[in-house]
Amino acid sequence: MKRTGLILASLAAILSTRAATEPASNGQTAKEGELVARRTCAYRHVVVDDQASPPMPRQPTPSFRRIANEPQTTGGALKKFITTPHRDLRTLPMTMPGQLLNPDEIRNVSSYILSLRK
Repeated sequence: MKRTGLILASLAAILSTRAATEPASNGQTAKEGELVARRTCAYRHVVVDDQASPPMPRQPTPSFRRIANEPQTTGGALKKFITTPHRDLRTLPMTMPGQLLNPDEIRNVSSYILSLRK
């Protein structure tokens, strides 16, 4: 009986710790992602419709709204795309560097992009 009590107490501690560290709702995650995207992505992409400054490249990169509405856009595809440096042949010589975002920021930016889907 003591062992069962110890197991239940340990499980309760793990679950309470996990609940405290889990992200907020998807809306909050997307809002945090918008803030990260404004800070790190707006120099190359239209992140929000009312963006204060246009992106820098002469050849525009796709807006986040356009990316969100591509049929192949998923959370997993966004995570891979954000973390993998690559060259876009349509906008040569532009490249997308591997972003130095932590896993939470990547999840939040992905959530924000997906929240723009029509």
